[in-house]
Amino acid sequence: MKKDVLVQVRGTQTTRFGQNDSQETMESVTAGLYYERNGCCYLFYEECLGDLGDVVKNRMEIRPESVKITKTGSIRACMNFELGKKNITFYQTAYGQIEVAFLTDIIQIETAEDFFRLYLRYELEMNRQYSSDNQIEITVTPNLYGE
Repeated sequence: MKKDVLVQVRGTQTTRFGQNDSQETMESVTAGLYYERNGCCYLFYEECLGDLGDVVKNRMEIRPESVKITKTGSIRACMNFELGKKNITFYQTAYGQIEVAFLTDIIQIETAEDFFRLYLRYELEMNRQYSSDNQIEITVTPNLYGE
């Protein structure tokens, strides 16, 4: 069954600089579509980037051992997060292509009748260099107000 939902995304990026850490958090809420089929959860939502209103469409396939995020629009990427594995892909932006790698150590999924939560923790490399430690928490609830 497909459900109109609200998607709350909270991402935290921590960069280590010797003894000092720098932390940045981003939060957004948007409308989306969620459904489950054959043991897999699917989530679709759009995000706006910057003042120019660039739109990125996100398609997520969520399983207990892996998460696949496909981005299309002003950013294009197919990102795979698998427990204990390093996955390398290319992140295409308006400014060019960046090689990124994800080493995932936590995937947690919590579901209830009207609630879904995904917690993902991973280390990010860009162009084969450590970039940051990252956490993403996505909470999905019914959209009682439509879009």
